[in-house]
Amino acid sequence: MHQLLLYALPILSLVIIAIAYVVKQHRTKAHLVDTSQRLFSLLSISQDAMMLLDSDNTIHYMNDAMSHLLHVNDTRKILIDSDMPNIHYKGQLKRFKDFIKEEYVPMQDPKELSYYPQAQIETRRQGKITVDLYLGKTYSPEKRSEQLVIVIRDLRETLRQIASGERDPLTHLPNRTKAYQDYQILCSKHHLKQGKVALMTISIDDFLITQSLLGHEQADKTILAVTHAIKQLSLLHTFHIYHLTYANFLLIFPEAQSTEDLFQTAQIIQNTISRLYEEHKSAAYLTASIGIATTPESGAVTDLFNKAHEALIDARKYGIGNAHLGKETKVNHSFDESALQHDIQYSIERKELVIYYQPIIDARTRKVTAAEALMRWMHPELGLIPPFIFIPLMEKTGFIIEAGRFLIQEVIHQQAKWKVFGFEAITVSLNASMREIEHPEYISYLAEQLKEHKVRPNSIKVEITESLAMSNAEKMFSTLARLRGTGVTLSLDDFGTGYTSFSYLTNIPANTLKIDKSFIDNLLEDEKSQQVVHAIIEVGHALDMDIVAEGVETVKVAQLLTEFGCDYLQGYYFSKPVPVFEMQGQLRQRRSLNEEHETSRKGTPGDILPLHNL
Repeated sequence: MHQLLLYALPILSLVIIAIAYVVKQHRTKAHLVDTSQRLFSLLSISQDAMMLLDSDNTIHYMNDAMSHLLHVNDTRKILIDSDMPNIHYKGQLKRFKDFIKEEYVPMQDPKELSYYPQAQIETRRQGKITVDLYLGKTYSPEKRSEQLVIVIRDLRETLRQIASGERDPLTHLPNRTKAYQDYQILCSKHHLKQGKVALMTISIDDFLITQSLLGHEQADKTILAVTHAIKQLSLLHTFHIYHLTYANFLLIFPEAQSTEDLFQTAQIIQNTISRLYEEHKSAAYLTASIGIATTPESGAVTDLFNKAHEALIDARKYGIGNAHLGKETKVNHSFDESALQHDIQYSIERKELVIYYQPIIDARTRKVTAAEALMRWMHPELGLIPPFIFIPLMEKTGFIIEAGRFLIQEVIHQQAKWKVFGFEAITVSLNASMREIEHPEYISYLAEQLKEHKVRPNSIKVEITESLAMSNAEKMFSTLARLRGTGVTLSLDDFGTGYTSFSYLTNIPANTLKIDKSFIDNLLEDEKSQQVVHAIIEVGHALDMDIVAEGVETVKVAQLLTEFGCDYLQGYYFSKPVPVFEMQGQLRQRRSLNEEHETSRKGTPGDILPLHNL
């Protein structure tokens, strides 16, 4: 509700006008008082600061946000020179009353407020603040005079989110990264309600051509007009809006109605966008294609993000201005490799790469003590591209170097944030290929980032696979020694699948051995796997290394590995890879995950085989 109010309040303030009109046409002054009180109660919880000011500067109404902003109450007159903030706008500093006289121009439509984006105000308590300012006038039948409508939207949090990459700098809408985070939260909560969930992707047709005709400045204004129009509709249709790419938007309907209602909403959105030209809010005639995905027609709720993108592609096949519903189909991992090779070069610039974290659990305490950072690629049209598809493409094209720098920067920056916000320190592992580590700037860039963000080097662990480490052992020993010289720790990943001799193993400057998942998958059924895993743990401990077992998916596997003396456990039994906000939730709890999973997964099949000659 608060998110809707955030977008809605400049419009809701105008409802006051409608109330006055209704009262004038109907019933009594008592009806006005009752209706106004109900509306003001709703507006009082708004994060936007709102005020109705009579012609004599008496406060007719002021919500809590405005009272806090101006540090005044609603029982006296406003001192226009001292109470109201000074305004910085278009490079000039003006007193509020002068700004009204010189800058305020009423809209042609009396139902709309005049908009002054990213103005700066100076308040007594909070100093200079960047805000969006809305002004308008309405007639009060009760006072028989005009009232000034003032709405101030504090942009500090919005600008922080833009700086942190959570909002689009043009539209100030939440971006793709935030959309996927919110979508994951929606998925995690869906089982509690079992309601109908829907996603809708909107693409302005052929906007690259439109942009070339209009020029960048006018094209930006057009995108802003589209954004404003969709925001208006969100008040009536209860959806959240996100800006994916320049001409693409995503709507999330947490509690959708029927599929027919969704198509009606899509039609309303398309008609609204096409009317922008007639209303002179766009310099070009626009059409929009829309993809719809909903439960259960399009599949499970976790599939909707991809299905909405697929539906948009299908909608475009039938021409411009169409809407299409994605249907449930079998998973298809066929991709156009040449197209992906092109697209991946821009994935960082377009903020399509995101970092997920998979918790690593202390085998004895069952608490989160570390995490592995993993890259995910959210393609604007194809949705989530599997890592086994895009990682080889990165290697093939050489983009893996740039992607590796991105991973280092994001993870170290996140470590710095967690430190600032008081999270207990954990170690985060980064996967690195030989091509990355052997690049002349890899080690220096890692050291620079650690120094810049003031992050302890031993809070970062670099993972390399056993087979790659042994491909050119002598050269690799030297490189790994230089890497350890930065203070970071090293992990030998997928251990047991390569051909490491014990003499080589003693020379590798690694702190951790990570047992390959292939041994863990058959641990309960295969006695040889048990013997190998137990031996790896003993050898690792003899070399003073910590042991991590990945691919832990049942309680009995976790118990057996703990009996073997394994130090750390990682796998879906504890947690799948999750977005950073979910990882923070686990860090915040810092409690045993064992109790939660013992309850939810009790009775997991699989018996522990007796051990012989271990």
